[in-house]
Amino acid sequence: MGPLSLIKGACWLWRGAFALALLVLLGSLLPFYGPATAQRPYRAPQYRRLKGTPPRFRPVGKPSRQVDQQAIALLKQMFHPSADYSGLQRTQIGDRYSEQQIWADTHGRIRIQYLAPPQFAGDIMLILPGHFFDYHARAHRLDVATLPTNQEQKEIRQLVQGIRSGRLQAVVTGEENVAGRDCAIVTILENVPGQPMGIPQRKFWIDRQTGIVLRKEVWNARGMISATYMVNIAIGPEAGVTPQMFSPASLPRAADVKPLFPSERPQFRSIEEAQPHVPFPILKPTQLPEGYVLSGIWLSDTPSNPSVVLRYSRGLNYFSLTERRVLRPNPRARYGPPPMLRGVGARWLQRAPDGSTIAIIYIGHLTPGEFATVANSLQ
Repeated sequence: MGPLSLIKGACWLWRGAFALALLVLLGSLLPFYGPATAQRPYRAPQYRRLKGTPPRFRPVGKPSRQVDQQAIALLKQMFHPSADYSGLQRTQIGDRYSEQQIWADTHGRIRIQYLAPPQFAGDIMLILPGHFFDYHARAHRLDVATLPTNQEQKEIRQLVQGIRSGRLQAVVTGEENVAGRDCAIVTILENVPGQPMGIPQRKFWIDRQTGIVLRKEVWNARGMISATYMVNIAIGPEAGVTPQMFSPASLPRAADVKPLFPSERPQFRSIEEAQPHVPFPILKPTQLPEGYVLSGIWLSDTPSNPSVVLRYSRGLNYFSLTERRVLRPNPRARYGPPPMLRGVGARWLQRAPDGSTIAIIYIGHLTPGEFATVANSLQ
């Protein structure tokens, strides 16, 4: 599976309220699809460059240590929008377009429902803290993921470190009205001359009142790579956002559930090989349903508290177990797997042999009996 920067690939989002910020910082190519050759392509209105915006990538001539405090304040506001919102969103890459209805709340939860092009109408994405669901209407398939890729976390750190070190600049480059809202335009660009093909230039139209991003663009030395923008927007109670919209139970029941993994190639092939890289005992099932074997292990690139993903497979069938140490467990928390598997996933806490608390996430399509066999044999 490709990383988030690939078109509607395996999207790996970190925990907490940073899901929206992560999508924005990476340029968010997520909502784009190219038209199918067998059908009439969807045609959106022709893209027009917004007035007052630079037509191409222009690296700064001399490095500068000056920091645009207004830009930093706007970026911080962007990471934590102050209101729920919904609206119609369009995405453009070259001459290809898609159109989506989007709902988002202040907790970093996002629901995206595709309207066009026709071959993707009805597809739904849920982006939640610690989870990603991608329902493919035509294939009647549900892709599920729990972790970001190592590469995406590295890209996020590179952006943050670049701004702090002065290699990247965040500057306010203008103002514009988008979907009826007054926005400040914040541009992130390289601050080192002679490297125009480094990190792509990113531009964000940020609503000054709420911190919501109304438009975002990614540029490189050859021109604009992508643009995603709101056509219309409702904010606050008028947005009609409810908690039920972000429940996996709101998705259509899928015939096939497919766990997603950070890459096709596992980092490790055995528990023994991976264990020295994890600061807690990796729990593994001592009993597996007939035919299932451990086929891959991945670690998240989070030095302070990494997670581990175990993939078990039987032919084309998969299930995954994600494990992460809980640094400050609730003393009243309940331990042990749920008594009954409902749906495609489950969460629970379990004690490790060293006494630490491990949070476990299961994703797959085992029967309730097979799930109980796996969950109750973890040690």
